[in-house]
Amino acid sequence: MAVVWVKRGDEALRFPLIGSKLMVSSIARHWGLDPDSLRIGNCALVPGADGNSVLSLDAIAALLQDQPDLGDGSSHEQALVITGRRRSADHPAVQDHIRQRDEENLVAKKQRAEVARSRQLEAYRSNVEGLWSYVKELELTVTKPEQVCNVMQSRVSKMVARLHFVEGDDEPSDDNYKGLAALVKPDGSCFTAAVCCNRSSTSGKYVLVFSDPPLEYECVVTYEEEVEIAILTPAKPVSFNYCINWNDSICKSDHAYSWKRDPQSGDVKCVAGIFIEDPSLPIYQFEPYHMVMLPVESTVEVGAPVLDDAGHLGGVVVEFEEIPARDTRPTKKKKKNGERRLDETAIRDQFQNRVKEDPDFGKALEAGFVHRKAVVYVACLDIDGLTTVWYDWTKAHPLKEFEPSSSNEQNVIHWRRHA
Repeated sequence: MAVVWVKRGDEALRFPLIGSKLMVSSIARHWGLDPDSLRIGNCALVPGADGNSVLSLDAIAALLQDQPDLGDGSSHEQALVITGRRRSADHPAVQDHIRQRDEENLVAKKQRAEVARSRQLEAYRSNVEGLWSYVKELELTVTKPEQVCNVMQSRVSKMVARLHFVEGDDEPSDDNYKGLAALVKPDGSCFTAAVCCNRSSTSGKYVLVFSDPPLEYECVVTYEEEVEIAILTPAKPVSFNYCINWNDSICKSDHAYSWKRDPQSGDVKCVAGIFIEDPSLPIYQFEPYHMVMLPVESTVEVGAPVLDDAGHLGGVVVEFEEIPARDTRPTKKKKKNGERRLDETAIRDQFQNRVKEDPDFGKALEAGFVHRKAVVYVACLDIDGLTTVWYDWTKAHPLKEFEPSSSNEQNVIHWRRHA
């Protein structure tokens, strides 16, 4: 390819020749000059419609024979010396250049942010997700509800504590047992139902008791306003290397899992159930995110966590709802706002297609009706008094920490494609 050497100030560069014509617009753009003002000595480099010079290089060289100090473009030493006016900021070409530069910068910024988010998530997983290794076990090896329940029993039950309110020199016992609680942070912080705690009590203390391994500690109770959840934080520092995966989101799956306490041994046992979602049921609320679980073995306990198939915290049990065989309300009340009562007929209608497709699901549903009691739980969303592990970690390791350096900016796309 034929080239010509062009110089402005101390910088000399080679530019391709288009045929025998100079790329006037490209040369001017490189140095931020107005193409119509470009010249070599007293020879104007008039651009044509295509942005290239009207005159050929040979014609320009012939015009410059009496000015040998301006060069002929054949080498670095003989580079053509150009001059011209700076383009004003409102020049269309300048505006196009600025717009193009801004667009490129925006794309690069988005790519850097995408790489940073990927790196941050990867670092988070490698450093933190071991706290809930049972989630990976469920993801890789478990497919059936009974298998999930077994994993929950063996791996998560140790994260479910008994809550006691003791006074004086009393020890935790059945007499002062208040309900269950869910360990949601490795610093010992737990969630329980607000009804498990007495807001008016001025004496005594709340104690959390874990069975495996044996551990008990006093905790401080705070309440989430307008949410039926209480937060239990250790009165003195404690540390766990595991906790339930609480990610501040609504968890929905066909099956749900919660816990009950064995009155003889005091140990907790996982209980499988069916997640019920039907906005037409009056018990189902979007604020504060009331949802329903139908246990298929036996009832569970207030304060117990409810987890989904993936092992994520769905919420905390706050109350129970009786399930009549059918809606016995007067017709006028049935028609009010189109609401339906939580009854067997309504639930069967909701799941009729699923039962046809999955007979095992139908058996579980029928087993759930034996106790005629549904579990109402509240999702742990937008909790003001406690932050998630993810929030704490990202605050300590902000996105900026994972952004590519400027020297690596050209490799952002390559890294993203191969990460």
